[in-house]
Amino acid sequence: MKTSLKTLKPSHLALAAALAFGGASAYAADAAPAATKPVPGANANVQAQTRKQTDTLIQEAVTALRETESALQLLEQGKKKEALEAMARATGKLEIIVARDAKLALAPVDVVVRAHEFLGTAKDIERVVKEAKSALGDQRVQDARRLLEPLASEITIEVVNLPMATYPAAIKEAARLTEKDQIAEAKKLLATTLNTLVVQQTAIPIPLLHVEDALKEAEQLAQKASRTADEEKKLADLLRFSSEEVARAAALGYGSKDEHKTFQKEIKELRKKTEGGKSGSGWFEGVKASLAKLFKSSQNGKANATQP
Repeated sequence: MKTSLKTLKPSHLALAAALAFGGASAYAADAAPAATKPVPGANANVQAQTRKQTDTLIQEAVTALRETESALQLLEQGKKKEALEAMARATGKLEIIVARDAKLALAPVDVVVRAHEFLGTAKDIERVVKEAKSALGDQRVQDARRLLEPLASEITIEVVNLPMATYPAAIKEAARLTEKDQIAEAKKLLATTLNTLVVQQTAIPIPLLHVEDALKEAEQLAQKASRTADEEKKLADLLRFSSEEVARAAALGYGSKDEHKTFQKEIKELRKKTEGGKSGSGWFEGVKASLAKLFKSSQNGKANATQP
């Protein structure tokens, strides 16, 4: 998880939901690659992630943020009394949060979800990377940058938080300044406070979400005795798809090489166990554990704090 301080730009949960629920945007290189076919239900994972994050929002913190914005606008309009009332309401909401959990460092107030998907195979990705390396070798840096820019396939979830160590004190100080008719100083403090909210960013690789759904369906089929010919083919297709999607994730740089190798080994074993209509339970524990490690290793290197 990456944490940074950013200038807050108004965002809307409705827009976030639309981005998430509408599915990923398709990006391709100049020579358009053949699109992989996502497993039905992959968006359910995105929706679940969005709802999970939205459920963590603290309504008192949301109200405190809105009242802070309102106080700044009222000061701009010369409405000192109304601005003080807004700051008092914000302070009251913040006190509720502190009373509930005095150790809370960050109070979530908003969620923004973005999706970006490169709909190419692992070979397509490797081809683009090769072209980019060639461009760099010829010192055509901008050509290389344009080639590499589309190579991402991820859901990015940004959670905006009030920093509870500083935010409540800043609102109280702004109210004190307003009481003393130091309006310019109060406005400056409120504006600064609104521009230093903490943004936590999490990137979730879309190919791994596809694999998660595919394995769930494959496991149900593998446990079924006397599968039909169509079910047998579907099981084989799901395992093949999972292997291809992890290969795409590897080509895009999501996860460690060792975890990719382990996953592909687990898939190979599953193919052997399930071929010829064989069925059984507990066969997918290893591959699911491997996938969980892939999700974890895909986050490595993204947890450093930055200040744009």
